Amino acid sequence: MTWRAERTWVTGEEFPYSISQVRKAGDRIRRAAERGERPSDDDLYLLDVYRASHTPIHRIVQSRLGVAVARETINSAEIAIAGRPLKTHEAIIAKLVREKSRLNRIQDIAGARVVVTDIAAQELVLQATLDEFKAQGAAITKDTRAAPDALGYRGLHVVIEIDGRYAEIQIRTRLQGLWAQVVEKADERIGSDLKHGVGDPETLNWLRAFSDRLQRVEQGEKIDWATTLEAFLALWIVKD
Repeated sequence: MTWRAERTWVTGEEFPYSISQVRKAGDRIRRAAERGERPSDDDLYLLDVYRASHTPIHRIVQSRLGVAVARETINSAEIAIAGRPLKTHEAIIAKLVREKSRLNRIQDIAGARVVVTDIAAQELVLQATLDEFKAQGAAITKDTRAAPDALGYRGLHVVIEIDGRYAEIQIRTRLQGLWAQVVEKADERIGSDLKHGVGDPETLNWLRAFSDRLQRVEQGEKIDWATTLEAFLALWIVKD
């Protein structure tokens, strides 16, 4: 499915659809995708408009996160707030199919990613985020630092809601971020879907084991030669 151009959202623009229309269009898109068919042009247009309508929230989150972090006694040089782009049309459709999500309930179309040096800084940024967005219902929706997900992903996710739109803020340490980047880069290069647990079993097992080793390093364990070699290889994969 090729998108000729992404919809540009005009500041102050009124959203032209009801929540019911968004939900029903999302359901039709999901069913069409499950059948291997192309959704209707009307539904794809609505998806494009709905995605674009998250742009103001996207910008608000980026701006307020910076302010929140600056107020805390955190070394700003040790924190990177990344303005990741809105979730792509293809990724939204894939999520509708994979998780049977309702379009109006997807929480990560907009958002931000924060990378910090270590677990202690991660906790400080988490509290700053929860305080800054308390009025927007900030809530931890994923905390896989101690116990990773089935694939090995570790990190913190906080979801907020502004003007009827959700945004997800991901907070990761550098090592947690390195692991996630390795997965994303591998998927990009070989066309796999390791991010969602689909791929060669040996690779999936390595990712889980590598995640465990990185966590032990963050907890103070001395780095052995094998972990050092894997880390260098991981950095090469990400940066190459």
